[in-house]
Amino acid sequence: MSLQKQGPERKNGPQRIAATPSRVFFAIAAPCLGVAPFCLTPDKTGQTGWFLLPILLPGGISALLYGLRTTVVADASGLRWRKSLGPWQSAAWDDVADYFRVVDKTLGSSNMIVFRDGRKLKLGSDWNDLKRLEAWVVEHAKSAAASGWLIRGKEGTIQGTHTFTYSESAIRTQKIGLGAFLGVFSALAIGIITLAALEKRPDQIGAARAAMGLIVSMVAFGSFQLIRDTRRTIHDIRERWEHQERFEADEQGFTFWRDGEPQHIAWSELETTSTKTLQANGAILYRGTLQTTKGAITFNTALTDQSVFLSMIALYAPQGVRQLHRPRPHDALASTEWDGGRRTFHYRTRSNRSGLGMLWTIPLFCVLALGGVVATWVRYGLDLRELPLDGLGIIVGLALAGVVAWAFLLWRYKAARLVLDRESLTSYGLWGKKQVFFEELTALGRDDLSLYVETHDGKRPIRWGANLAGNTELLEELERRAGVTLP
Repeated sequence: MSLQKQGPERKNGPQRIAATPSRVFFAIAAPCLGVAPFCLTPDKTGQTGWFLLPILLPGGISALLYGLRTTVVADASGLRWRKSLGPWQSAAWDDVADYFRVVDKTLGSSNMIVFRDGRKLKLGSDWNDLKRLEAWVVEHAKSAAASGWLIRGKEGTIQGTHTFTYSESAIRTQKIGLGAFLGVFSALAIGIITLAALEKRPDQIGAARAAMGLIVSMVAFGSFQLIRDTRRTIHDIRERWEHQERFEADEQGFTFWRDGEPQHIAWSELETTSTKTLQANGAILYRGTLQTTKGAITFNTALTDQSVFLSMIALYAPQGVRQLHRPRPHDALASTEWDGGRRTFHYRTRSNRSGLGMLWTIPLFCVLALGGVVATWVRYGLDLRELPLDGLGIIVGLALAGVVAWAFLLWRYKAARLVLDRESLTSYGLWGKKQVFFEELTALGRDDLSLYVETHDGKRPIRWGANLAGNTELLEELERRAGVTLP
């Protein structure tokens, strides 16, 4: 009789859930606080940019505090939470009077929990572990007025049938947005070019030319991307509008109309939902796919009242429905199939390879800008030891950050991988090898940076990006072998 290696005995699910805001707030805080010290550095005339501090510091500090401190923890006894400022607060599950999803047709959705003493707790729709926290609230807040996350707007609870259509105004909005962005970028480029032409001091000429090279290069590259993506978006909206596509949704399901032909889908017939970023032009738009038992249905979130429609999908879709970011067909550059009892998932895809090429443009632009400053200095016969180190420091810092990010992504593209076998999942990452047996797993989740597995002790030993080749198949394997599903 052969013996197989066994992992630790599997225990029940996690004893607590901690929901936190999206890490995008750190991306807001970093540039605001990073540029602030340079505003106090005087130039050769003794002038500083102190007047920018009232703009940079409040936004940067607020975003940093919100990202670092704001937390909501749920356990068997109740809820504990901490906001950007102030101490921890707590409430037992019996103190929850109501909970619901607030939908604003312009600003999107958020979750609201109301307590019997009048306190309110608001959670953003993009919070990490929000789905699991929602499930805990439904399971434990038995004394609340609600028995599920109902959708509410300014007019009260959103009930009945709602119709979502496409219109010509959405096309006009895209054209206006494109014109506004190109106008701003063009004005900025013209201003920088004019400054470079009018400046007489050598130190200012070098800085102006460096900025001119950066701005013009980024405008040219960004404009090409923006025009291409906006044309695709307008074409997609126009086609759906001409075919009279619309959705009629209620608590039971939705009806998809195209060319006057209806297709009735119950929420129980929804299998998976996937989204793909279509373009960003003032607001991020997605092309969504609803995979049902009757086939796939696509939509563009330029729908009227699209935030309500997306909230209805999130609320009424079955608990087991997976929300996936599906890769393009034939995107993988190497196999992810079973080989000798092992299946390897990697990052070698065409999309990731293209991303490496685009990221390299950041240090390239910085090197060109740095060369422009040095060349100007040499042309006027100035001492290189008197170069404006504050401006050059920013350029060199951007270049180094771009190189480090590119090197990490190149390493991940070449070497990082996840290996699945009959009894465990193993990660080969930046910090070495990590192995988790299926018996240890209690949950599968995602945040704004990665997906992860959680063990019975609440730890998350293995994380991976959503751009992993074969990510959908990996989630299906984990569901089948370890009994964990993505909320």
